[in-house]
Amino acid sequence: MDDAATLKRSIVKAFVGSGHSASLPPDVLSGLAVLSSTLNLTPNRLAEAWEAHSLTRGVEGLDSSSFVGYRKMILASRGEQQQHQQHHQQQLHHQAKRTKTDNATVIGTSGLGRRVGPPIAGGVTPSPPAAKRGANGDKDGMSAVDGIVPSPDSPDRLRGEGTSAAAAITPPPNGDRGAMTSADAVVVAKRRYADRTNAGEIAATYDPAAAVDGGGGGNAADDERRKGVEGLGGKKRRAAISVLPPPSGVDVASAGGGRHMFAPLESRAFELERRLVDMDASIRAAYRIKDEDEEMLDALDGIVKVEATMHGMEDGTADDGGRGGYATWTPVGLPKQNSVLCVGRICNEAHEGRLNRASILLEGSRMHSLGSRIKLDLGGILHDGNDRDGDRGYSLFPGQIVAVEGNNPSGRAMRVSRVIEGILPPSTAFIDAAVVAPNDDDDNDDGDDERDDDLRALSIWTACGPYTTSDDLEYDPLLDLIERVVTESPDVVILCGPFVDGRQSLVMGEDGMGPTIVDDGENGDGVGRLVTPEQLFARKISSLLTEMYENDPDSKTQFVLIPSLDDAFVDAVYPQSPFVDDNDGRDGRFGDLGLREVEVAGRVGVRIADRPRRVHLASNPCTLRIEDVIVGVTSTDVLFHLASDGCDVGLPPGSRLARLAGHLVRQGSYYPLFPPAPGVPLDMTKSREWEIPIRPDVLIVPSRLAPFAKPVSYGNISNGMTLVVNPGELTKGSSGGTYARIGIRGVKTVYRGIGGRTTSTLVADGKAETSARGMPDRLRVEVRRI
Repeated sequence: MDDAATLKRSIVKAFVGSGHSASLPPDVLSGLAVLSSTLNLTPNRLAEAWEAHSLTRGVEGLDSSSFVGYRKMILASRGEQQQHQQHHQQQLHHQAKRTKTDNATVIGTSGLGRRVGPPIAGGVTPSPPAAKRGANGDKDGMSAVDGIVPSPDSPDRLRGEGTSAAAAITPPPNGDRGAMTSADAVVVAKRRYADRTNAGEIAATYDPAAAVDGGGGGNAADDERRKGVEGLGGKKRRAAISVLPPPSGVDVASAGGGRHMFAPLESRAFELERRLVDMDASIRAAYRIKDEDEEMLDALDGIVKVEATMHGMEDGTADDGGRGGYATWTPVGLPKQNSVLCVGRICNEAHEGRLNRASILLEGSRMHSLGSRIKLDLGGILHDGNDRDGDRGYSLFPGQIVAVEGNNPSGRAMRVSRVIEGILPPSTAFIDAAVVAPNDDDDNDDGDDERDDDLRALSIWTACGPYTTSDDLEYDPLLDLIERVVTESPDVVILCGPFVDGRQSLVMGEDGMGPTIVDDGENGDGVGRLVTPEQLFARKISSLLTEMYENDPDSKTQFVLIPSLDDAFVDAVYPQSPFVDDNDGRDGRFGDLGLREVEVAGRVGVRIADRPRRVHLASNPCTLRIEDVIVGVTSTDVLFHLASDGCDVGLPPGSRLARLAGHLVRQGSYYPLFPPAPGVPLDMTKSREWEIPIRPDVLIVPSRLAPFAKPVSYGNISNGMTLVVNPGELTKGSSGGTYARIGIRGVKTVYRGIGGRTTSTLVADGKAETSARGMPDRLRVEVRRI
């Protein structure tokens, strides 16, 4: 009995620590205790599974009704993973009987030149009339934690770190084991990639001009929407792509190499201090926040103005010192009776685990506050806080640099009334559509001088690895994606790693010797051989791109390859340098990725100067400029890390994902979380290289969370917006995943002579835009299933 009570207390503590504010009903608590004791699930695992389920399904609290869906989710996920594990063991047993050469097990053929999957008419697969849904309401029976809970091949399971929350069949809430029958267990048949039926189905969309299309479905509607995406683009030409340098001005590509993670403690502390001091100055400048000395000077200046007014020298206009309604800036930890404003870094009092409203600390800089910490009481925001931002909630996480306003009479704790969650990076004004005078020889003074395609239409596709299923190394999902690229010819395809997933058991190979593939090509002998991860990349990815360009040397499609921390052949340190082909060796190039062959394919006799680059290698993270569009990309799952460690209270329904993504822009960092999540080795000496140099129009953040495309606004239209896109993963275990298509409508400038003056109007799809480049109305996103 004592053990049961202790277990229940541990469950309550775990759920409170994960941000579950409401108390657990007795029947739900009993059901959770049964899950933990009978299935060897720790309370933390139960809390993590509920967090994933509530985040994906939008459920606020765990009660008797929501517990049913929570239980079904675990049943569905467990059924699929058990089937996957059984099939994986059978496949390994079958492969062990096959021919072995040089101690290498034959795994399979390369798969190049063939396609596995349902037939695709014209390269586009129409969506099924209705998506099949599982018992928990998820499309296609997919679990709400699909891709969040470790799979049978994940590192967590290989290390034996307990049982996954979704890796157990959940018994009835009453805890009666004997009462479980076959009807209670939900057996989900394993979905193989080749057997999928939802290829081409739209999983998420963003289209502010959807009302113009009139909705509907089918190929006709897709064609009309595609015309809208193409906008005013004329003859297709290659898109201009460039990589913007980080704020430090140091290119990650040139800064790569050397020994990582050997920086002394002083260097890491210096970088943390530098960032805090810089953000402090930026926030104070942007919001016109002044310290006591500046307030005193303003007060003296006000006295002078009053005296001058009394003598008839000034108009006596009142001046609030330009504070914009904010309190006086004060170092953290300095006791004050009146309202003050402090800038510091959010810390977790517990030093580990998830941040909650009772463990939030604010740490000041060493320069201004000697590193003092104070406790934050944020209850005032929900009740009597300032509502200028449209809601009274807050979203905080460890490492976030914020400005807080409130009362701190003791110097140890502040009752907060307002939180400023960061500052926006510089805008993209330098590439805004400029008003250029018409040609001087234009003699049509009364008419319109139109210059089409000033801002051309763009089609950008993006996908994130893994690019092959967990039970083979055939790379069939990537092959299907490239076939769609060949058919529809997007301007740019951004591929994020992992390309060769070091977490996959087949990549690790037997005894960690590496992957094994079979050469069944024209000159192959059909024998399996061990290869390096670089050779696997060259044979499965570079060869596929080479074949594509050999078949169509004039293709205007360009690729951007971005590494991942999970790639098996690159340094697992953040930030990551771009891919490179290494030095020559006796048996060819050592570490050759085969990317040089992609550039030569189909144009051997063409001079190098006349060969436009087809594949662009970028760092992780990176900021790209594609024509007039700024695109920020990081392949690290920062959204999931923020969701796991952050504290969100009082946010409007459905706004959490957008709020999490907005943190990256407001913090000016592709990875603002500190300390980082496990598996993300930050090189603090290169912290400037993961800062966001300029406000992106599109932010691509692949995550294991549900795919989405959401706009993040910054208060008013003059501040613009950023469209955040999570394309998902191209594969989910042994089944297919998702990728994203981003369309940017073209814009043209129309010049009209009126009374001897020239004015300009930005027009997209025949209508005037509301902002300089009309970026919000120009963007359209579809997240599709492969």
